[in-house]
Amino acid sequence: MKEDGWNTPRQLIFSLDFFGLKKQSLLENIKFKIFHFFLKLDKLKIFSYFLDKYNYTIDSDDFLNSNKRIFYFLGYWQNIDYLNKTKHGIIQYLSNNALLKESLNSINDQKTAMIHVRRGDFLKDRRELKAEYYIKSINIMKQNDIEIFDVFTDDEDWVKDQSFFKDVRYIYTQKSGKDDEYRSRGINSLDDREETLKTFAQMLSYNHFVVGNSSFAFWAAYLKSKEQSLVTIANPLFRNEKRNHNNDKRGKLYLDNWYLIENI
Repeated sequence: MKEDGWNTPRQLIFSLDFFGLKKQSLLENIKFKIFHFFLKLDKLKIFSYFLDKYNYTIDSDDFLNSNKRIFYFLGYWQNIDYLNKTKHGIIQYLSNNALLKESLNSINDQKTAMIHVRRGDFLKDRRELKAEYYIKSINIMKQNDIEIFDVFTDDEDWVKDQSFFKDVRYIYTQKSGKDDEYRSRGINSLDDREETLKTFAQMLSYNHFVVGNSSFAFWAAYLKSKEQSLVTIANPLFRNEKRNHNNDKRGKLYLDNWYLIENI
């Protein structure tokens, strides 16, 4: 969980052992911090060969061809190639939850699309998607005979105020974690575990996706969309960041059959 007065705090929905992982021991954590600190000292460069394994592996490193046996990862790791190698395993783990398993195995409605709108803390640094993204995405869907739209959002009032959403069938809004302390700072408070699982399972019941610039929506589209699915995603995900889909493979978070909608 992170709480720094700026980002929305998060907590794990599933424990590490749900995915067959375990948390680093306190001793190993302290050892890494100490040796990583020494590795950065110029006067100790002579020992860098022995301390190198305590360096961070960042998302520009070719770690797949490394001889290291232990890695300490730092970065976003937003590369679709990493996900494609592990997609089947991720689905298997998520299927250990009965609710998600049912949605992952469901047969989706061919005429309905899910639209995800995240605003909340994104408003402070202008990371929210503009209306034009949703207008273009909806037009692409309609041109391909997608007729029904459901919206998932943390900002129901904004969605209801937009004329291009006037014909949506349902608006599913976040109910939990809306206390005044966090809202006064422009962020959402802690998500509710049961609501998060239920919402994600519901998002997995669609065949077509208008993906908001949120990992929550991305994962639903990535795990459930098929070759014939229509999926739109913003390019770049955040208009005020240098990382984007086209000129930085580390930021490629889309499949080749998805539509990239310019986000400037």
